[in-house]
Amino acid sequence: MRKLLVCDVEGTIFRTRSKIDGVDYNSTMWQSIAEKLGDEGVRREKELHDRWERGEFDNYLDWVEATYIMHKELSLKKQIFDHLLLCAEYNLGVEEFFAKLNRKQFIPVLISGGFQELVRRAQHELNIPHGHGACEYTFDKSDGFLYSHSLVPCDFEGKYKYVEGLLDRYKLSKESDWVFIGDGKNDCDIAGKAPISFSFNGHPQLKELTNYNIDDRNGIHAGFGEISAILATLTEAHFRAGYDRNVKRKQKENIEKRSLNKAKATKNSKNEIEILDEDYTQPPKLHLSEILENYRIAFVGLREQYDAYRRLEDHFEKNFKLIEANFEHKNNADYKALKRRDFIFICVDCISHSQGWRIEDVGVPFAKIRRFPGQQNDVEPLERAMSNVLYRRYYESANP
Repeated sequence: MRKLLVCDVEGTIFRTRSKIDGVDYNSTMWQSIAEKLGDEGVRREKELHDRWERGEFDNYLDWVEATYIMHKELSLKKQIFDHLLLCAEYNLGVEEFFAKLNRKQFIPVLISGGFQELVRRAQHELNIPHGHGACEYTFDKSDGFLYSHSLVPCDFEGKYKYVEGLLDRYKLSKESDWVFIGDGKNDCDIAGKAPISFSFNGHPQLKELTNYNIDDRNGIHAGFGEISAILATLTEAHFRAGYDRNVKRKQKENIEKRSLNKAKATKNSKNEIEILDEDYTQPPKLHLSEILENYRIAFVGLREQYDAYRRLEDHFEKNFKLIEANFEHKNNADYKALKRRDFIFICVDCISHSQGWRIEDVGVPFAKIRRFPGQQNDVEPLERAMSNVLYRRYYESANP
């Protein structure tokens, strides 16, 4: 049975050229570009990584988009970009590894959260049919400055989705017919799904998931020859054992997650602020607009059904955000946006029980708000209720 051999690119196929202090990711291109753009480039690259670690980007493509804007504002030129592409060096043994790879046994694939241009170079030089990168730059032909870009989901979960498509194309099993080789923390998701996985000078979190860890030792650089030697020993039993290992790890994670969710549910009960019937009718001590000067509020409901909440969002556009309730999972951008709010109002009339628990699991103080019969588009009762609840939460609690 043939297998896919899936390799990360920056830091795995190509050497890490630069690593800015304080940044938790290795890089062949991203950080090298920042250094070529001078002190301001390095400062802003570090700032973008810090923002990522703080959860300020909803997804990886938003981070890439912000990096593109930075490169454009600092006048990245094609000459610099092409020079860095040309100067990228392969890790030890990479060229020999792919030259000797048994193509009847393994179908090589490159997948990267970096530049398609670097992927394309490796495809051409290493004779690799499949390659997928997250970003591609276009430069102005007249002056050589960065002009535009294109993005595709190709990092974290996006890497596995690309691999899934290829497995389907070649009629291979997701459970037993592929190998992954990577180096970064962003490779953890895909490595945790691969039946056989290698880390190459890998991040500590990646090493916890991979079957084999290839590292520099005693001043001797790690090489792809070590991977080649291990691949030659693998049997179908090894791939099945790798899949079984992943299943057991996932089962253990699910047990731990259920235990954590129970603990969170207990904690979340302390985060809920009750809305009383009189909150909808009693004049507030502080107007909602005054409270929103200091706090960021989210309302979770269905945009197409509740005109009153749309009107509130339009009126208090600064810190009042309407987030639709029809998201599916915690990786959804709307769900992640909730984490950056100070308080959440959950409309109990238009969300499911499961969605309610996902929202409550964010860890942000919340209240369950409802509409009154015959008043579903009346703004005033909602505004009064929100004002009274927020006043109790942020003002009375601070000054008992």
